[in-house]
Amino acid sequence: MRRRIVSLLAATLLALLSAMPAAAQGGPERIWLGEEEIPFGEEYCGFPVLLEDYFATTKVLIFPADEDGNQRLIQNGVFKSTVTNLDDPGQSTNLNLGGKITLYFNADGTVRVEGSGTILLWYSPVEAAVSELGAGIFLLHGRATERYGPTGLVEATYTGRVTDLCAQLAG
Repeated sequence: MRRRIVSLLAATLLALLSAMPAAAQGGPERIWLGEEEIPFGEEYCGFPVLLEDYFATTKVLIFPADEDGNQRLIQNGVFKSTVTNLDDPGQSTNLNLGGKITLYFNADGTVRVEGSGTILLWYSPVEAAVSELGAGIFLLHGRATERYGPTGLVEATYTGRVTDLCAQLAG
């Protein structure tokens, strides 16, 4: 889940990589995430999009790996963000994102992501084949699950209300 599942996945993975040695000694390790910017290429909406956070209060808990080498990470918090069509900067939308995302890193290299709340999802045209939403950038009020294998996303499902942000930003 990309979350923002916000920017969330990218920021969370960076936080995980930097904190893994500390988390292995006890746990859970606690990390606070701040605001960030994420540019999306034209492949998502047909035009470039920029996600900009202007407020973030998000905590990540990184739990030590279990005896089998599996590890869990939980992210809770709120992001206030703006998404903007960079070809037409007058087309922008403010977002209030918040919820819980749990990432399960399995010893076999697979990852399961479960998110709930108001979350941002994005899928490239390549990922569209395994996503119930198809390609694009979406705001979800509900629940989402993503599964990743060694080569990337293998399944993305959701329940809830979805807003197609690409359609909204196209004007």
